[in-house]
Amino acid sequence: MNVRSQKAVQATKWNFAILTYGNLAETKRCLRTLAETMNEPFSVFVVDNASTDGTQQWLCEQPMSWLHWQCNPTNRGVPGGRNDLLDFAVPQLRPDDWLVFCDNDLEFHRGWLQQYRNAMTQYPDARLLGQVGHCIEVCEDRRLLLPAPRSTGLVDVLSGGFACMVRVDTAKAIGPFDEQLGLFWHEDDDYCVRALQLGVQIVAVPTAGIVHHEHATGVAILGLREGGSRTNQAYLVRKWRELGFVDAGGWVRQRAGIYCEPAVRAELQRRSGSARPLGRFEFASAFALLEKLVIAADPVVCFAADREPLPPCFDAWLAWNLECARETGADALQERLRRVGAATSAQRFAKLLRPMIRVPDQRADGLVGHGLCASSDFDDPQWLAVADQLEPIHCARDPQARDRIFWEEVSLVLSLQRAGTVATTSAVVCVGDVRPRVVEWLRQRAASVVDFDPSSPPPRRSCDVVVCVRALAPEILGLLKHCSADGATFAFAGDVVLDGALSRRQPQPMQLEHELCARFELQPASPVRTAIDDGVLEACADGAANSDRRPQLCSYQNRLVTSFVLVGQSAVAAKKPTGAPVFIPSRPTAWTVGVDLRTVAYADSVSRG
Repeated sequence: MNVRSQKAVQATKWNFAILTYGNLAETKRCLRTLAETMNEPFSVFVVDNASTDGTQQWLCEQPMSWLHWQCNPTNRGVPGGRNDLLDFAVPQLRPDDWLVFCDNDLEFHRGWLQQYRNAMTQYPDARLLGQVGHCIEVCEDRRLLLPAPRSTGLVDVLSGGFACMVRVDTAKAIGPFDEQLGLFWHEDDDYCVRALQLGVQIVAVPTAGIVHHEHATGVAILGLREGGSRTNQAYLVRKWRELGFVDAGGWVRQRAGIYCEPAVRAELQRRSGSARPLGRFEFASAFALLEKLVIAADPVVCFAADREPLPPCFDAWLAWNLECARETGADALQERLRRVGAATSAQRFAKLLRPMIRVPDQRADGLVGHGLCASSDFDDPQWLAVADQLEPIHCARDPQARDRIFWEEVSLVLSLQRAGTVATTSAVVCVGDVRPRVVEWLRQRAASVVDFDPSSPPPRRSCDVVVCVRALAPEILGLLKHCSADGATFAFAGDVVLDGALSRRQPQPMQLEHELCARFELQPASPVRTAIDDGVLEACADGAANSDRRPQLCSYQNRLVTSFVLVGQSAVAAKKPTGAPVFIPSRPTAWTVGVDLRTVAYADSVSRG
């Protein structure tokens, strides 16, 4: 039988609904930091899901007038527990009050609520807000979670326990959480998707300043981590499709968010000249950026202040809006749209970065995934087939969700697969930052896969395949040459410098073939692509502050870099290493591979400012 506190509930605008299951110390911290950061009246409703660590006794002993609790005799899981919170709190609240769902491992920092208030001012019709939100696409039997926005904006779903606030009248309209989902996993996705069907605006507030300590209660229960999420996703995808919540392209239908019907998307795709369907995150990014720049007093200043990669469909979306404004005689809007076009054309990354590039002998031919990173690889069927092997439902099909690390992983596997040298008899050594998915792919095919230890390297000529990622120090390469067998396959991946600034560990494009291959006497598996496309330059993360920006196919801090993959087979037995530097000598004046040092000096001065 459920037991509830008997304190009278005072009507307050802010009401917190906290579900607990163990971890009493984190519950105490959550309530303490919440009380310390609230500067106006509030109430807290706690439902405990049969904790055995003293949580229920502690709750019963608390004298705070704002704290109300219910103790469940059994664990009803997250959907059931949140429904108990709704039943407990909603009847005692007014329609325009707010109920804030919180996990008990949240820690609140001062000013967090003001960020939500700012979001409500920016989006006055929003009725669901949370710190963590995403756009989603529905693919096969799963939902694809696209990257979280970096600033306040409209999304499809919110993380339900991460200070997810819903207005009381909206909570009544949405109804209870779906208890068919069991103990947990994706009840918040379903709640938000149902809200979208009612015309509810959902807003993410990523700058709110709340820390989630993620103790992951229950996640370690055997079988739930691996099976529960996929089972629940399959159930929800089937449910959403049957109810007509998802369109043929896998987008969640909505009346108040960033959405357009399939026919409109197809027309925008045609205008963009793209062979692939319009990405959900791509369109959301283009929509939000155009909206921000149109209302800006000075779009040039606004765009330059927080310059972001332009979605591939942006120019077509802008031109289409301008066309519609012209047809309707909206002169003021036409002028604003023209100013936006001028600002984005002059300030886009591809245009700003292209003059910095000092890459001689650019070559665009070669197979997909070999040589420099190219944005076109993400649309190649062969590349995508390998990507689907490594990560069955990935988001790289959406241009705004791409990153070069995933490109490296897929391209390494694709190039090794083409080479055909990883066999059941192969001895493979992995050096540097070889990602787990690549290691697992190798282990499924090779006789042995070991991590390289420079203090105890493999015996001489014992390795058939060497996979080396971001480990190009001369002493490491010398040891690798020593331990590689005759005809060994070498697979390199890492950073390549585009602006002419020389580095020992980050080669220039022409060095991949002219020096790295020559050093190991390698015959490249295919021509090494050294051309740089504008799609890579546009997908730039500039500066440390934007290191998590997506898309991210290149980055610019002290120098401009992107990724490379190079696979080749040695022609002769390894020779004794000379110990000489691989990429640059200790004195740049001794460099003899054909780089014009005046060009290097110019590029270096550009990179410094």
